[in-house]
Amino acid sequence: MLKIRLMGTKSDIRWFQNFLQIDSDIEVLELSDIYPNKGTDRYYRSYAEVERKDGNAGRPTENGKSNRKKQIKAPVPPIKAKYPIMDWKNLPFNTAVWKESERLAGKEGYKHPVRVVYNPKTMTYRTILNKSKFQVKEEWDLSGTIEQCIIRYASKLDGDQMNEILLGGLEEGLTDEQVKSYFKLPADQMKQYRREQLEKE
Repeated sequence: MLKIRLMGTKSDIRWFQNFLQIDSDIEVLELSDIYPNKGTDRYYRSYAEVERKDGNAGRPTENGKSNRKKQIKAPVPPIKAKYPIMDWKNLPFNTAVWKESERLAGKEGYKHPVRVVYNPKTMTYRTILNKSKFQVKEEWDLSGTIEQCIIRYASKLDGDQMNEILLGGLEEGLTDEQVKSYFKLPADQMKQYRREQLEKE
């Protein structure tokens, strides 16, 4: 029988306790609760009593030899070598999707937006979100009439933009194409662009 004192964090102690209980060669006789250690809030202690499930395993017999059975490993059957199979459907480097992602990544290449930094003093990990250097611009579908475009993108337009399109643009006599030319701009830029269009007329 072995008496073991465990010391570590609560998660480490629970992990080792589970490890002892699932091991096929170990019989757990007793596991104590987890107790705090003086002078620290991080490390705790626990106690365990274990023994081998086969009580006579490995003990010497009268003639001084161990009665442990020698394990004979089965021979590994030879495997005939084969050339790797080239799976062409898994080569994405000449597809339109790959070329588009390569263009967006730029000369510096793709960098994952999240990185993890380890602090050895506190033994903690910190997740940091990197700022992306490029943004994918959404293509707006401005086909059809202005009314259809407003219904299509009503959730993306605020009240000021709606006023510039309806009151500032259509009611002042601008054509649908002129209004569509500043449809995606912020409200202040819409106002400036609309005035330039009216001054030209």
